[in-house]
Amino acid sequence: MVHEGYACNPTAVYKEQQSCCKDLESSLQPGLSYKDVDCWYLDVDCGILIRDHGGQVLAAQCVKVQYHPRGVHPKFYAYVHALMFALEMSFAEIIVEGPPFHPVDTLKNRPSGPTIGDSWLKEIWVLIQKFRRCSLSFVSPEINKGAWILAKFGSTIKESRIWIEEVPVMLQDVL
Repeated sequence: MVHEGYACNPTAVYKEQQSCCKDLESSLQPGLSYKDVDCWYLDVDCGILIRDHGGQVLAAQCVKVQYHPRGVHPKFYAYVHALMFALEMSFAEIIVEGPPFHPVDTLKNRPSGPTIGDSWLKEIWVLIQKFRRCSLSFVSPEINKGAWILAKFGSTIKESRIWIEEVPVMLQDVL
């Protein structure tokens, strides 16, 4: 910068560079850029709650699944909808917390297989690849209470609902 005529004081350039580095380091602290994507399912209805590292609600969704093919476990829907919702909201780094589900737990490489479940696993794997960083964590409904309540609410409505930067009324006393 000094040699291009932007600044003639090398000490000032150095201090500015140090300040920029500190700002960058603080924005890259582990966990601060991640969004927590909580998902849960009841029957075929899915609740999704996205929060920042401080617990602030960024988005929520109740998914009313109209079509449920035989032989496909509803947990597949929960994970697919949670990943698609996070992508639609343009989040690049997420931690998905959802119900324990062994097939999803084994997703290390691109799945391949002849079953319908394998096709859904492949869909989840493809969606995961679209994020800069994505990890899956399995939690109980007690820990994931907000998403569980949203899934329960989903069973009472006819269409899916979305909240953006707003805490759904049914969660205001829970979170």
